[in-house]
Amino acid sequence: MPGGSSLQALYPANLKGTALMQTLTAVRSNVGIQKAFLKTSPATLVMRGSADQITKADELIQAADNAAKP
Repeated sequence: MPGGSSLQALYPANLKGTALMQTLTAVRSNVGIQKAFLKTSPATLVMRGSADQITKADELIQAADNAAKP
């Protein structure tokens, strides 16, 4: 990957619909990853960024996924 960036795909178990979209927006704005996309079925967040950005995004997504547990 150019510039030392990494590619990451995460499959949150509990994020659906609006919560999934809000998490994607948070990754873009709070972590600064602009190359982030989602797929709704199955719920998948794909992003590209530095190792530090990917780590922060992973933590943010895990926290949101845990908060969305039924």
